[in-house]
Amino acid sequence: MASPVIDIDKLLEIDPSNGKPVVRGTRLRVITLAARHMEGRSPKELAESFPGLTIPAVYAALAYFYEHEEQMLEDEAAEEEAFFGAKTTSRSENR
Repeated sequence: MASPVIDIDKLLEIDPSNGKPVVRGTRLRVITLAARHMEGRSPKELAESFPGLTIPAVYAALAYFYEHEEQMLEDEAAEEEAFFGAKTTSRSENR
């Protein structure tokens, strides 16, 4: 008997406001779950940390992250640079 196939598209979606992958029906970003997982939290702990988050959704998010890890980390670094760079620039302009 074949194992059932889980459709990741039923668990994850792209947030239209920012183009980032999130758990479907939430604003919880895949990168957030991946970062907490890399800090040592288990999928079960992650699921218990967010109301309504299921273990299959956590695994889907982690699978998506590891499949796109390099690009996601580059995007996150660029986003942080843009945010913190803009903050630094606006502070120095106000002096």
